[in-house]
Amino acid sequence: LTRGRADGRRTPFLTPGIMPPDPKTLHFVLGGIWALLSIPIHAILVFFGIVTPRKAPAKDLTGKVAIVTGSNCGIGRETAFHLGQMGATVVLACRNPERGEEAERGLVARLKKIPGQHNGHFVFMELDLSDLRSVMKFCECFVKRYGKLDILVNNAGIGHTLTKSATKQGFDLIFGVNYLGHFALTRNLLPLMCSRHQYTGCSQIAEGQARIVNLSSVMHHFGNTNWSECLIPQGPVSSTYCSSKLAMAMLTHAINLRVGDEEKRRGAERAGEKGAEMAGKCPGVRAISANPGAVHSNIWRFCPNLLMPVINFIMMLFFLTNHQGCTTSVACAVGEVPRDEDYLQPYFMPDSWRLPFEVCGPYVGYMGMKPRYPPDIDAEAKRLWKESEVAVRRALLETKSNN
Repeated sequence: LTRGRADGRRTPFLTPGIMPPDPKTLHFVLGGIWALLSIPIHAILVFFGIVTPRKAPAKDLTGKVAIVTGSNCGIGRETAFHLGQMGATVVLACRNPERGEEAERGLVARLKKIPGQHNGHFVFMELDLSDLRSVMKFCECFVKRYGKLDILVNNAGIGHTLTKSATKQGFDLIFGVNYLGHFALTRNLLPLMCSRHQYTGCSQIAEGQARIVNLSSVMHHFGNTNWSECLIPQGPVSSTYCSSKLAMAMLTHAINLRVGDEEKRRGAERAGEKGAEMAGKCPGVRAISANPGAVHSNIWRFCPNLLMPVINFIMMLFFLTNHQGCTTSVACAVGEVPRDEDYLQPYFMPDSWRLPFEVCGPYVGYMGMKPRYPPDIDAEAKRLWKESEVAVRRALLETKSNN
């Protein structure tokens, strides 16, 4: 509702003392209404075989090496299993050794129960994304042990904290684990991936193309790009979760820019202008963002205990299972994703409409969507990369000087 002003413009007509709902709340309410109306109808269509959700793609990954962070439970564990089932050696990069080793044993036993011969392997390696020293140590050990990397799934994440919490280097815990730790991991492993995977001359996907999968979320729509503020520890009310998921989506763009520029340079050296053009169309390393959807997973483990019964009830009715939630990640890792798509999400979406349809709704497996990037995304992605590099370098130097 609007009302006229003396200057001819119109302003929102609001009852005095009543504040309008914030965009996040409004979209989630509309998303809930859409889910209530659409999910039962879609379930009937699926039951009668009229529509069928897309399944996670599969390909032969024998001899390939993958890393999945946070793979001891939830979406990460399911993603790791799918990659191992295809024949990959999957490194379970987890913080807790006990849970990581249990996940390794469980995945090995689960794979053995599947009929047929499977060449996949699961190996636990300790990685604490809240400690940049642990990230550096992990990268060093991984490179020495394997010397190659074909798939990197930046999956681990924290959804909520009860108090103001910080990483080992003093950064906000949610932003540090969800984004900055993954940035440091990717930054250190990217040269290894690029050295083994270069321009392959294809039009859509290459057998030898390496993939980086960055877990984002519908919440990226509500994030901000004030990165220096995001690094400062925040309380539960001013959580950096939305901004961390926006940063992950923008990291995808930043990686593709950097890899694309390098591939074009190499292509130009080999075949001039035409070589640069072709190399830019199909780089040897490609990053894609994945929104797993609203998933009933362990990411909600830090929510207040009093709210968990209500949260669990809602999740049981409307949220996806871990098996469904990993579909976008697996599709990003091995699927034939068109060159102009760098973000996959799991819900039905009419045309290019994003909200409220990305919040929740009929599960279709995976489909491409344009993420909500800030204006001038190329410049903003480069700024994110540069500021992240500075923050990581400074934190490691301070840690080294204090020891």
